[in-house]
Amino acid sequence: MPQQEKDIQGIHEERTIWRGRGALIAVSTWGLVAVLVDVWMFKESLFALGTILMFGVGVMPLLFLLTKNRWKRGVITIVNFILTLCAAWIQSPKSY
Repeated sequence: MPQQEKDIQGIHEERTIWRGRGALIAVSTWGLVAVLVDVWMFKESLFALGTILMFGVGVMPLLFLLTKNRWKRGVITIVNFILTLCAAWIQSPKSY
């Protein structure tokens, strides 16, 4: 592969990694803002099940970013997936 193509591939890889980090920060912000809105606007208890789940959803992406170990990142991903499913199931209206 010519050097120019390798350089372009490296640039695309760096952009993809940066966008992934940005997405994780956005998801984390969403979860933590949801906790603040629940507690401040809706006067929900800080220890309510929905608030705790959303706190977990907000913290897990930050833990992923701070961890370099692939095995730990895999565990964090699975836990975050389960927390997100539980939060969606518990907090969605029962009419669905």
